[in-house]
Amino acid sequence: PTPPTRLTPPAPLTLAPPTLDEHGRDTLRAFVRTHRRPLLLAGPHAAPSPEDAAALVALAESRGAPILGDVLCGLHEGPFAEHPLLVPAAEITLHPNAFPDVDAVILAGRTPAARAPLLWRAARRHLPTLRIDPAGRDDDPLRLPALVAPVGPAALQDALADAKHPRAVPPSPAPTAERVNRALDEALDRGDLPLGGAVARLLVRALQDDDRLHVASSMPIRDVDTFGGTTPARARITANRGVNGIDGTFATTLGLRAGARHDNGTPRGHVFGLLGDVAALHDLGGLLACPEVDGPVTFVVVNNDGGAIFDLLPVARLEEPHRRFFLTPHGRSFDAVAPALGVRYTAVESAPAFAEALAAARKDRDGVRLIEVRVDREQDMAARREAVAALVAALGHPADTPPAP
Repeated sequence: PTPPTRLTPPAPLTLAPPTLDEHGRDTLRAFVRTHRRPLLLAGPHAAPSPEDAAALVALAESRGAPILGDVLCGLHEGPFAEHPLLVPAAEITLHPNAFPDVDAVILAGRTPAARAPLLWRAARRHLPTLRIDPAGRDDDPLRLPALVAPVGPAALQDALADAKHPRAVPPSPAPTAERVNRALDEALDRGDLPLGGAVARLLVRALQDDDRLHVASSMPIRDVDTFGGTTPARARITANRGVNGIDGTFATTLGLRAGARHDNGTPRGHVFGLLGDVAALHDLGGLLACPEVDGPVTFVVVNNDGGAIFDLLPVARLEEPHRRFFLTPHGRSFDAVAPALGVRYTAVESAPAFAEALAAARKDRDGVRLIEVRVDREQDMAARREAVAALVAALGHPADTPPAP
């Protein structure tokens, strides 16, 4: 038969999210009634909306449950950033023997950037686990048994609204967000943070209401998670995590700039992008869109000449293969390419110099600026190990139980 000259568009496809029936509600209520000392692990996108954030905190408050929060969980910025139950920076706050009296785990969100929560859970496979996910997914990389509830935090709060909770028994005290922020700021003032970590803390601390901070994969997201701390500003910290790897970071940040508008169409807030040098080199073409940008954008490129994250892996012991196939040093700077693409450019080599450059960038009302932070990789990785050990000690962990790497 002759094909039609005009195709009829298909009917819109509507995906209905999984629902929770009465049996599911009863199961959730039973879980909450049975376990009096839970720990809430909030991974990326655990609280994607203000309503979900409030519900997640309300759930924790009702049980006296600490919230071990990934930097992308939705609680690190805004009204709950220094909530007494929020425990950020797992690399320096979650040592292997932490929370010995926890009797259950509640998982929300995706897999965290830090390894410490995974190692902590792997050593406690016996703990009953509840995963809440609006799509009913269980993408736990540990593949541990879990009760999966197809709800988000707000829907879970509604499901438990009429449940009677026994009096909660709070787990052992943990370093709060306020204590972590104070320890980070003291280390920053003393010059004890690695340069990559100092950049992360200064960026997070500089955020104001309506700002956006988009963070690249590899070391940047880990530095923001470990050294960035939290901020009460009603800003938003985002990242592209998953199979995309390091691609498209410039383009995504510029997309955030295009979407951050007031109702009248004027730019809303300042948009920042934090990248490593490899991620920046992968997406140089994204900067071609800079002439179309309306509103201020500041890119911060931490240039340690290659893939420093691989220094954390066992392959680092194989010096030449490690250098050639993993570090892939390139010897490039961005001093020529940034101006060629119409981007204002500054290079710095210390935390005080970066703080000055960041303060100058904050005054921009339009256009794109790139601050290149030049880092000695070996020195910075050594400083990172020393800073983590010092922060662990400052936050009161037992000397014989360092946090997981």
